[in-house]
Amino acid sequence: MEEQTQPHTGRSAARTLRRLSGQRHLSAVKGGLTPLLPLLILGSFARLLAEWPVAGYQAWMVSLFGPGWAQAGDWIRAAFYALLGPLAAATVASALISWYRTRRLTELPGVQTGLVAAACFLLSSYPNVTGAADGGLGPALLIALAAAELMRLFAGRGASGLLAEEPDRRVRQSFELLRPSVLTLVCFAALRLSLAALGAPSPLGWVAGLTQSLAPQTGNPWAGLLSVASTQLLGLFGLHSAAAGPQNVLTAAAGLGGVGASLCLIAALCLFSRRAGQDRLAKIAILPGLFHINDLLLYGLPLVFNPVYAVPFVLAPLCMAAVAALAVAVGYVPAVAPMAPVLWGGYQAAGGLNGVFLQLFCLTVGVLVYRPFVKLAAGHRAWLTAEGYEHLRRLCEEEFTEHPGERLIQRDDDAGRLARLLAADLKRALDKGHGLYYLYQPLVDGRDGRVVGAEELLRWNHPEYGHIAPMITVALAEEMGLSARLGQLALTSACLQLSRWREQGAGSLYISVNITAAELKDPAFAPRLRDLSHAHGVAAGSLQLEVTETMAVSRDAVTRANLDAVRSLGFGVAIDDFGTGHASLATLQRFPFSALKVDKSLSREVVHSPERLEIIASLTQLCRALGIGLVVEYVETDDQLSLLRSVGCQYFQGYRFGAPMSADAFPHTETGQLALKL
Repeated sequence: MEEQTQPHTGRSAARTLRRLSGQRHLSAVKGGLTPLLPLLILGSFARLLAEWPVAGYQAWMVSLFGPGWAQAGDWIRAAFYALLGPLAAATVASALISWYRTRRLTELPGVQTGLVAAACFLLSSYPNVTGAADGGLGPALLIALAAAELMRLFAGRGASGLLAEEPDRRVRQSFELLRPSVLTLVCFAALRLSLAALGAPSPLGWVAGLTQSLAPQTGNPWAGLLSVASTQLLGLFGLHSAAAGPQNVLTAAAGLGGVGASLCLIAALCLFSRRAGQDRLAKIAILPGLFHINDLLLYGLPLVFNPVYAVPFVLAPLCMAAVAALAVAVGYVPAVAPMAPVLWGGYQAAGGLNGVFLQLFCLTVGVLVYRPFVKLAAGHRAWLTAEGYEHLRRLCEEEFTEHPGERLIQRDDDAGRLARLLAADLKRALDKGHGLYYLYQPLVDGRDGRVVGAEELLRWNHPEYGHIAPMITVALAEEMGLSARLGQLALTSACLQLSRWREQGAGSLYISVNITAAELKDPAFAPRLRDLSHAHGVAAGSLQLEVTETMAVSRDAVTRANLDAVRSLGFGVAIDDFGTGHASLATLQRFPFSALKVDKSLSREVVHSPERLEIIASLTQLCRALGIGLVVEYVETDDQLSLLRSVGCQYFQGYRFGAPMSADAFPHTETGQLALKL
């Protein structure tokens, strides 16, 4: 990945934002709200359909469904608000536990913790479960975080020992969760009883009273400025819903308000953000935003609890409201509150183009407010991406897939977020054929420097993140079920290249191609390889498949059948990175591999480690006895080469002879440089 840097002036702010964004509770809130997007959008559309102030539309709906048609929308909204609080408590608590599980700080399951958090919300809010205008989203977030922390605290006080010998893991786990669940619920029940004894309202009732006191003003436009600022500030902490956003004289005059500020952010992202994922999100959010639905940005970007956009989230609507208040005060537009789309709503509000011009001016003001913060967010993301990339690379180097039940794309940290972005982009790259290409590194005969073959190496040049490490690309392809497509692309590329080299007079070269475990588990792999080589007129001996030691000793029946089949068809099969896995002498004798490729952990240290040189010498003698070729990888210096040749090694690969290069630069023709300098 290309190195990401930031100007010195922005580093302090970026470090602060980095610490805030990495804070576990903020991460849990943002991660937990995203699954609620369908419900939030449904509630917004239900309100829009019921209240859209167009006489013709209202009359048409009455003619279709009768005068009580809007009651269905009321039912949907009531169900939406009744579900929002408990579901938010469940998803946010589950996200927080996932944060801990990713770092191996707890073994609590997310689903059960979420259910306990939802129950805690109901206990804390009764009897005002649906009493707040936002369904209790703000209290739900705080209750969820507290419940998850209490569950983790009580679960860490020693195992309960209940049903310790129960063979059914699910039953045993449920009983182990009994104590932390009960203790957490007791804490919240005690809090609710204490509030009731003191005559205090429930958390949800308190929020309902607060939002009522900050209800949009319907009189003096200037009095609405405090309302706009208050509701936006509360909204930053999830204490109001976009679906029930403020509709006051300021919102009316500009036809915008908080939702209009989201349109400003959409425009700013499209104009100033270079991140493909955010560009796509902004474009998708345009149409709902025109109809006063901004949930995609609030919970998809997200904006709630986002430290990067906290200032413009409050400032942009406030500036727009001030402009609208001035326009109302001087009589430029009247104070009317339509629910119609942007620009059209302005035209209706003012009864002419004055409202349209006012809305356009307000949008411009909002875009200018958001612009520096979009730039700041870009720098902040660059730091997070670089950190996530390094973490992702380390996980792949540590053979992350050996840990059962864990996947890169399911992680809740920066590495997981980047993995999901890259996985989606990898699929698009395969679909469109962009960004993926192959380089070729020479395989050399150490006796005379003659190039005998090449290893085909995958490369991915990502349009935003630069060059992605091949190990990451392969790992993501396996998790996304794309290994077969990626493997087919590699084999097709190798066959095409062999055909070209044959036409250019280098028909004796072979290409070595890395094969994944997923490909070998496909029963159609061997027949497909045979048909592919026949279609391109490539001799089987010109292709060598590289498999890992783990694949070589696999007990999977399909894998074994494929290895037997490709070898019987005449294709070479080499064990890659030999010396790191579990292949034994018996394995080499049982299956006629064509070559071993010595791992870098042995070859790189031969100058300073006589023991490793002795191991390679023994492998050389073993391969000669078995009639197997041996290739030493990562040969980078003259000293390495001299020592390896002294113990009988013949074939080499590494930067001593050439870095991976394009096919055009490869020494492949009779008039080119078939012999490299020894």
